[in-house]
Amino acid sequence: MDQTLLQIMKFIQSRPGTCKTGICNNFGLSEYRLNRAFRNLSREFGDITFVSSHEHGVYCVELDPCRCSGLDWSDGASKGFFQCQNPPKFSDGRCYEHSHVQSSEMAAFGRKLSYCLGPAEPNARNILSLGMTLIEEFREILTAISPLTKLEFESRSSLMDMFNSAYATLKLRERLKDQRTEGFHWRSEFESRHRASSVNPFEYSLRKLFSLLGIASDSSKEETLRAWKKLARIYHPDTSGDGGDEEKMKELNMAKDRIFRIRRWD
Repeated sequence: MDQTLLQIMKFIQSRPGTCKTGICNNFGLSEYRLNRAFRNLSREFGDITFVSSHEHGVYCVELDPCRCSGLDWSDGASKGFFQCQNPPKFSDGRCYEHSHVQSSEMAAFGRKLSYCLGPAEPNARNILSLGMTLIEEFREILTAISPLTKLEFESRSSLMDMFNSAYATLKLRERLKDQRTEGFHWRSEFESRHRASSVNPFEYSLRKLFSLLGIASDSSKEETLRAWKKLARIYHPDTSGDGGDEEKMKELNMAKDRIFRIRRWD
């Protein structure tokens, strides 16, 4: 094994809580190279994992395969990250509190919602564009889903709040429309201003994807590819001289892939 990897592991074990920047400066590495070193060490030592946060720094934790592989933070006498004491329950080796396993019903719901919203993020405002029929259908599906994990329960609760908010808004609009029909007059100045300032969420999201590549939303396929390649030479870890930016490269790849899918370019 590379001696540098062992030195990094010993450094973290002797100085838990050191920030990533401090480790990078000590060994002359970029953050991308440091993350790759963590992955290599975790593969080499299957019972060891590395966890880091902006608030607590980097810790090296030894894992017991008979327990949940989820990690929690402790501010007690033995300050640091520690392994969850619960036995594993799901295929990812974690318990209800920490598992990322998703039920088939929730996965199917996510695919259908993504198809209906396009690239727009799911929020109450964007969900309004689906219309009352689809909103009622999605609410019924969500109500019938039984979450497998805590993460899925929180995700389901958040989505239900969005759909309930959108549903209540549409019902209010229907009541106001009925009142106007019956002779009640509604001051429409705010409503007309809102319509004039609103942008179709699908088109707005598409423009955001093009702006990530630094080009106009009416750019051609060739112009889009040219812009993506130019930025890739700057940010890709394998082509950039300074180690690149892995997160920025993922963002650029996501923007290019979504544009090609939406525009139906091969």
